[in-house]
Amino acid sequence: APRFLHHDDVIVMGDVSLFFIARPEPAPDRTPPRGLSQPETARRFCPRCGAANLPTASHCEHCGAPLPTTSVVAWSEDRVPTTARPVAFQEPVIARPFPTTSPPPTRRGRPTTAWVLILLLVILTLSLLCILGMLAAYLFA
Repeated sequence: APRFLHHDDVIVMGDVSLFFIARPEPAPDRTPPRGLSQPETARRFCPRCGAANLPTASHCEHCGAPLPTTSVVAWSEDRVPTTARPVAFQEPVIARPFPTTSPPPTRRGRPTTAWVLILLLVILTLSLLCILGMLAAYLFA
């Protein structure tokens, strides 16, 4: 089963360590239904990833890091928060697979060499059996 990378996973290849940076997912539409008031404009920014969170959130909705209890910044569309600078998105490094090399071709001798060795072993074994048989017949006769 394939293993998926998560934000801040470390990829180690030899002596090199790479950090995987996940592409931020688009925030879901948080427009309230008709008849309800607009949500509060105060946001809490995550010190780890910089994502905006609801003021009542205790953990970041994007990366799950705990949010500090004193960091509430008012947000408006015409003002950029001065405490957190947006981080430019960088394309993640895509690790290429290591080149695969085929095993070196096995060097095979001529097929007749193996058969010649087998034939010589059979002849040697039969000769040894004949000699032992004659020796046994001589001793027990």
